[in-house]
Amino acid sequence: MKKVNDDQINKICLDYLNGVRCLDICKKRGIGKGTLHYYVNKYSLPKRGMKEGENHPAWKGGISKEPYCELWTDEFRERVRKFWGRRCGISSEQEGDRKLAVHHVSYYKDACCKVEEFNCAPNLFIALTTGWNTKVNHNRQYWEEMLTNYIMIWFNGECYL
Repeated sequence: MKKVNDDQINKICLDYLNGVRCLDICKKRGIGKGTLHYYVNKYSLPKRGMKEGENHPAWKGGISKEPYCELWTDEFRERVRKFWGRRCGISSEQEGDRKLAVHHVSYYKDACCKVEEFNCAPNLFIALTTGWNTKVNHNRQYWEEMLTNYIMIWFNGECYL
């Protein structure tokens, strides 16, 4: 993050509070978006245009609060990561300091435990970078079909055993 003196911080905050667009503040003050957001958070400036909860376009009815299946353990997720060779199943990017996310291809958190209840291939899991894991949570129907076909065709449905 760029070093910013107190006078610059005051100008950044005033611009923000006066409704200047974030991109314009960044250009005008020679800072990045991350620096701007750092000061917005640090000084508890009111968030603008940030939609949360039910107002967010990606809202799915609060499913993020639903519990995972009891079989969804660290050991299980490690098996999935190991199956994929500690590489992202989409980009082949290697696992680094941060562990790869393990993604339910069917999007059901209890897919491990309730196999018979789902009309899908619930046993399909893939290791993904956090960036890809975020991307596949939009347009879910497309990604479920694409990843299911990928695993079924290239791996004969095996993805973690």
